[in-house]
Amino acid sequence: MYFYLDDNSAVLASNNFSFGGETKIDNFLSYLRTNKIIPIEYFGIVQKAIDKTKEEGFHSMVVPVNKKDNSVWMKFNGTLDVESITNRERIIVSITSINDRKLIELKFKNALRQCSISIWEYDILSDKIFNYSDSVLEYYFYGKQIENASQTIIDRNIIYFKDISVFQDNLDKVKKGENNVSFDVRIFPTRNSSYSWVRLSFTCFKDNQERPTNAWVTIDNIDDAKASEKWFEIERNKNIDTRSGLLAMAELNISRNFVINYSNKYIDEELKDNSIKTMLDSFMKIGFSIDEKESIYNTINQDNLLEVYNKGQRIIENQFKIITGSNDIFYISNVVKLYLDLKTKEIIAFVFFYDITDSAVTKLAMDSILNSKFVYLAYVNILNSHMSISRTQLIDVTNASNVFRIYKDEWEVFIEKYVHPDDKEYVYKCVDIENVREQMKYKKSFNFTYRITDGGNMITMRRTHFVRSDKKSPYIVILEENISNEMISRIKHELVLKDALKQATQAAKAKSEFLSRMSHEIRTPLSAIIGLSELGVSSDNSNYKDYFNKINDSGQYLLGLMNDILDMNKIELGQVTLNSEFVDTEEFYEVILTIIRNQASKKNIKFEFIKNGPQYRYQYLEKLRVQQILLNVLNNAIKYTPKNGHVVYTITNVNKNGEKYVVHEVKDNGVGISKDFIKNIFNPFTRERNSLSDTEGGTGLGLAICASLVKQLNGEITVESTLNEGTVITITLPLTVTTKEKYLQHYKHNKKVDNSKMFNGKKILVAEDHQVNAMIILTILNNRGIITEHVLNGEDAVDEFSKSQNNEYDMILMDIMMPKLNGLDAAKRIRELDREDAKKVPIIALSANAFEEDKKRSLEFGMNDHLKKPIEIPILIQTLSKYL
Repeated sequence: MYFYLDDNSAVLASNNFSFGGETKIDNFLSYLRTNKIIPIEYFGIVQKAIDKTKEEGFHSMVVPVNKKDNSVWMKFNGTLDVESITNRERIIVSITSINDRKLIELKFKNALRQCSISIWEYDILSDKIFNYSDSVLEYYFYGKQIENASQTIIDRNIIYFKDISVFQDNLDKVKKGENNVSFDVRIFPTRNSSYSWVRLSFTCFKDNQERPTNAWVTIDNIDDAKASEKWFEIERNKNIDTRSGLLAMAELNISRNFVINYSNKYIDEELKDNSIKTMLDSFMKIGFSIDEKESIYNTINQDNLLEVYNKGQRIIENQFKIITGSNDIFYISNVVKLYLDLKTKEIIAFVFFYDITDSAVTKLAMDSILNSKFVYLAYVNILNSHMSISRTQLIDVTNASNVFRIYKDEWEVFIEKYVHPDDKEYVYKCVDIENVREQMKYKKSFNFTYRITDGGNMITMRRTHFVRSDKKSPYIVILEENISNEMISRIKHELVLKDALKQATQAAKAKSEFLSRMSHEIRTPLSAIIGLSELGVSSDNSNYKDYFNKINDSGQYLLGLMNDILDMNKIELGQVTLNSEFVDTEEFYEVILTIIRNQASKKNIKFEFIKNGPQYRYQYLEKLRVQQILLNVLNNAIKYTPKNGHVVYTITNVNKNGEKYVVHEVKDNGVGISKDFIKNIFNPFTRERNSLSDTEGGTGLGLAICASLVKQLNGEITVESTLNEGTVITITLPLTVTTKEKYLQHYKHNKKVDNSKMFNGKKILVAEDHQVNAMIILTILNNRGIITEHVLNGEDAVDEFSKSQNNEYDMILMDIMMPKLNGLDAAKRIRELDREDAKKVPIIALSANAFEEDKKRSLEFGMNDHLKKPIEIPILIQTLSKYL
């Protein structure tokens, strides 16, 4: 290796050659000449290589080098470099022996010359082509080489324009190191000549690191008359196909559109003429469907084959299936090979049809059992019940040697000998060919499980699968697997699951019963608290009003806690029902805003309400649940914002991907939420301790309920918060717009009766065992001019109604849980009385049980409606108006 500094100075870094050299070379070119390292005629090339290296940074060349007795081939590589100490530019020149490879190449070149084949060398690294023989493209070479060959050949219009992509694609294969690449293209030997067909064959050589360095290229002019005749005869002989499974073969002249030769092993008949269509008609008598015939006609015709050939494609392959008259199925492979008869300049096609049924069906079966272990493999044609068995562990099941067996007979032998007696009838039913056909009409597979026995005590579990991977195919793959171990594991697992389910069910039942009891026990005193407070509020005594307002607030708070717990329980049990209705949003939002503004004013919090985007006054929405969500979020904002704070509620109607949505954003400057707690904020019973949490109270259920309801409404809820700075909660819900006309029509049908209506003279029987609750109800009714009769249990209620005059009572208010006879049974007995008014008198349940199933149960026992305790006066008056 030499470090070349300039024309007069170089350093010999290493020397593996016998001709030696000094450590420092004062005159590099003189040294090369004196030591006869290279022939004198190559000095100009060396100088040029050095100049090129200076210019390009790297240069490579191959030259013969003189030694004592002979010459060797050496490869010179020059690389521009900078010396680290002196900072001088230098060229590192490496000289590598490639003598062995070069000798092989020379022998190869000489052999090719003797065959009258043109030869190129393609230097892959420098993208140069060197011409070493009389070439069909000699006109285009300058100094026996073409630089930047991959682009120059195209720029000089050497390649016929329709074949440029073929040339580029195959040259890329050479550059990537593919060992042998051969292809046909049309070229122009001279600038004004017509094109000729040549076959370019590249043989690639690589360095010690398996990197492609150069390739030898042979150019066979296949326009030559003798060569073309010989070439085409060779190709013709190749296509006398003797491969097994050949059904039919044809040789076609595509240019002149006629059949040269045709043979058909399946149908022995002479063609009435030599047209391609007649040949195809003859072959397809074996059973092609209409669609498959059309596909073959569209493929094998003059226009299509000429178009395919001109695009450079030489082989066409397709697969079809045929159904014989006996309903046997064969899979057919069709291969078309295209050639140019260079003697006549005509396009020739060789057409083959092969029977590939065995390989196709085997592939179908193997695809079906991929990654599975089966003890039995077979397939059946459901059209004719022919069956073929590929593998079985039960050797004596199949005793026939013919290819096709009878499906029914095979199963009968198997069932009678191996299937457990208790399962035989079931297996016969499952494998019945009519059942199989029916099952496969609607699905790709089905399976069944049964027991087999060895005749003694040994019983194993088997599962048989019937699989149809191709809906159009009549072949069904039958697979059988031993699932004894699987069944044992499954039974154990099911026992564990059953035990867990039993425990979970018992726990859920206990929880539900506890909540029901707790609801009743809490609601009963709550009913008294709230009822008395509402009565006291109407008193003229101002002190009483204040006391009762505080009692009422406490009662309402307890009621809110109870409702949250019950709502969460309903959500967990999946019992929340959604009921959308037509809503005037101005009224809807006004109710919410009135409540929130009142709460905000108590803490001197500035509350803002903003509307953005297009406004839709009339909407169809789940009024109750949306109101519950918004009030909960807004209540939290007020609750966790200190006095003199700021809360902003913004509504924005938007369009996303053609769908309308309403975005509710509640922003406050309150205590905020920590990053650690935000990820748990929607979990039930979770609360974060902060400066206001201890004084404000709560169950930790509000946001959990909101998140669940938003999800059921197909919406989204997100929370962003910074501790001690504030929180932003965003709720996005689908928006359904309606019209004023639809709203008014709905309102007309559902218009509430004026609650101020007087009920003077109406008589109501009240059955209530709790004295305080009874006093509240009686007071409410009496204050509205209603005559009342009070009884303490269900038995007295039935007796009182029985001895009353016909239609004396306009309504019965019936508590559910009472001594002697509960309200449900009392209502049922009244309905069963033999009197006219017993069937139609309105019976309204009064119950501390607030679950949906409680209301349903009341209706089942003949009641008309169900009011939950504590009784709210507006709802009671509305119910009276509905039924009186």
